[in-house]
Amino acid sequence: MQPESFPIHMRTNALFRSFLILLMASFAHFHCVRSEEKTFSKGEILALLPRGIDMDPEDMRKAERLVSIGPSAHEVLGAELLRLDDWTAASNIISVFVRSSGDKSIARRYLVRFLEISRNEDPWTNVRTQAAAAIRKLEVAQTAQSPTQKEIDTHGPEQSIQMPKLAEFKPALTTSEGPPSSTSWRIIVVLIVAVCGLLWMALKRRS
Repeated sequence: MQPESFPIHMRTNALFRSFLILLMASFAHFHCVRSEEKTFSKGEILALLPRGIDMDPEDMRKAERLVSIGPSAHEVLGAELLRLDDWTAASNIISVFVRSSGDKSIARRYLVRFLEISRNEDPWTNVRTQAAAAIRKLEVAQTAQSPTQKEIDTHGPEQSIQMPKLAEFKPALTTSEGPPSSTSWRIIVVLIVAVCGLLWMALKRRS
């Protein structure tokens, strides 16, 4: 009986190490999912807004961070643009609007409202010119992404044929996908239960 105890003990340690590795991997996956879903508060967004004329490397890093956040920051930045008395910060907001990717409808709406505010001082005249140019850029980008009337007429019959197929597959896709956070927790629970069961069987066999 004594020679068998060593292999069982080794198997128990191996299972325990496997349990720890799987648990750490599950938590790492869960942490990545949560970080991807991170949302920024109003204070965090405004803290990233550079407010000086000459930007140092730290200000440039903050501006790049604002650009990477994308449209989710546009509502906060747009409201700030309308109330600002600092023309340099207003210019930086307009630059973020132009450089960010994704939906620009919120940015365009606030730029139009900004031009409705009467500001005739010299620095603000330049900022207004920048805002008008930004609106034109956003409109050109939106026009380039939208299909032309000729493309609509050409592909119209094909779209009318494919629409029922998309409608048929949509329920299957929505039912197969679940929230990332709940899926991660289910994976963790299943792994814990499975490894605990293996450990219990190994200990029972050893005794």
